[in-house]
Amino acid sequence: MSNVAATVLLAPLAMIVGAEAGVDGRALALLVAVCVSNSFLLPTHQVNALFMSPGGYRNADYIRAGGLMSVLFLVIAVGTVWLLFV
Repeated sequence: MSNVAATVLLAPLAMIVGAEAGVDGRALALLVAVCVSNSFLLPTHQVNALFMSPGGYRNADYIRAGGLMSVLFLVIAVGTVWLLFV
């Protein structure tokens, strides 16, 4: 699934869940939009997939390299959205 399709499906859902939980739906929609466009765990981008076979990379290599980046990005993204909308 592309990041655009994921955003189209998840943003309204996040806004509905946010409304039920008393959280600003705009903040959750922004968080969804930012987070789906940054995938560090799997070779979802065309360039990463292109270099996967000639470079001898496996999915485990991407998970190992992108695990810390994903956690770091998640902390920064959630913290920034929280600071902007609280």
